[in-house]
Formats: sequence, C-alpha cells, structure tokens
Amino acid sequence: MPAFYGKIGAPNRGIIIFANINNFKHLFMYLKMRFFLLFCLSVFLFSCSHDSQQNSLKSLAKMVEPNFTGKQEATDQINQLTTDYLATFNSDSTSFEDRYKLFSNRYLSKYQGLINHALVTKKSTLETLTLGDQIQVFSLRNTFSADTLVGLSVKEVLAKINEGLMYLGMSEARLENLMFYSGQEAVGGIKSTFSIAPVAFLKEDGIWKIDPMGDPLHQKMKEEKLASLQQKTYAEYKTFMHEALQLTDESWVPLKDR
Repeated sequence: MPAFYGKIGAPNRGIIIFANINNFKHLFMYLKMRFFLLFCLSVFLFSCSHDSQQNSLKSLAKMVEPNFTGKQEATDQINQLTTDYLATFNSDSTSFEDRYKLFSNRYLSKYQGLINHALVTKKSTLETLTLGDQIQVFSLRNTFSADTLVGLSVKEVLAKINEGLMYLGMSEARLENLMFYSGQEAVGGIKSTFSIAPVAFLKEDGIWKIDPMGDPLHQKMKEEKLASLQQKTYAEYKTFMHEALQLTDESWVPLKDR
C-alpha cells in the first residue's frame, strides 16, 4: 500500500476518518498496522540531524551511489514523477486513477502476492516474511473477508483502501536526498509536514515508476537496521512489533480458513 504519511482525513476537513470500515476494532487495527512500521522508519530518520540524513539513508540501504550515463536526466524524471505523485494527495479527491498509473509493475505484482498470502498463507510461512509484508497481510485480513477479497483485482483492492481518504500535510511535501542504487533503481525521502518517509523508484520499460515497497532485499535491510537500533535481533524485533500491534490468534489464520 502506498501509504507514506501518518495523517489521513476527509477532503477539506482536519479530522481522521476512514469511510469503508464500519467495525471500529477493524478500523483501529487497520490504521495501527498501516502506519506503525512507517512511523518507526520516520523516527529513525528524524533522530538524525538534517546534515546527516543523506548518510542515514545510505546506511539504511547499505549502498554506494554509482555514476552512470544519463544520471541528470534520470534525476529530472524522478523529480517530475514525484511532483505528479504528490499532486494526487493534494487534490479535492484522492485522484487514485492518476496515482495508480504511477506505480511500478513490480509493486503491483508484489501486492498481488500479499493478497494471496492474506487468503491462504498459514502462520508457519507467514512468519518467514519480512515484517513489512506481514503488516500488509494483517491489514488485508482485518479489512476484507475472503469472499470479498478473492473477487477483487489488485487495482480494486488498492482503490477500496484509498477510497474516501485524504492525506494531510502534503501541500509542502518534497523529495529529498535522492540516491541511485543503479541506473534502474533509486531511493529518496518524501518530507511532509508530519514526517519524512523513504520512497523507492524503479525504471521499467524506460520509464521511472513509484515503487512503494522497493526491492525486497533493501526492505529487509531497513528493518534489520531498525532492529539493531533497538538492540534486538531481527527475530526479536519482529516479535516486539507483533506484541505492539496486539495481534490476535485470528490474525495468523488465512481468510479462507475462517
């Protein structure tokens, strides 16, 4: 889910609201899962001084930025992509159709996999996923029934999650600390009024796209870095986060088994 920002509300109102979940318990769990990991990432980045944010992002990714032909052109294209992406969070509607067009195929394919996990994956396998993937699966399980989810495409699932939402604090949002893994992948930080959050970019068929989840290896590296900051092993950190999310036994049960 491309949710980088910790404040949501109805259009033109400064209140927090989610229109599609009627059960308050499910609403609370959904919002808590959706933003908890990203909140931790933001805390890590905010703990660094402004001058050290670029080094912090490099440390998270364990990367050395390469030089390649067309780097300035790529930078310009990513800046324009980010401008277009942020514009979808500042309009009177959610502009989901415009936002969806900017997503990478890798992200959409990955999200389809998460939908499948929500439907059929048992606890023993789910425990092997990254924490970020687990949170996405728990979120889907607390938002949809099996009968509903199995009949929806990735686009329809994302549309339903985005329906009725408005992201606040984005009017001054901007891309900072853009760095390249290669001529095909990059990472930066979107700084808004409320947070700074990592965002990944992927070049597909010659066009740069928003890749919300980024490369799976980089995702795990970020989580391992957060674990080390807590002086925990990765396994301990995942358990700590599960406890913080107050997961129930049902959270681990596939939707099709309920």
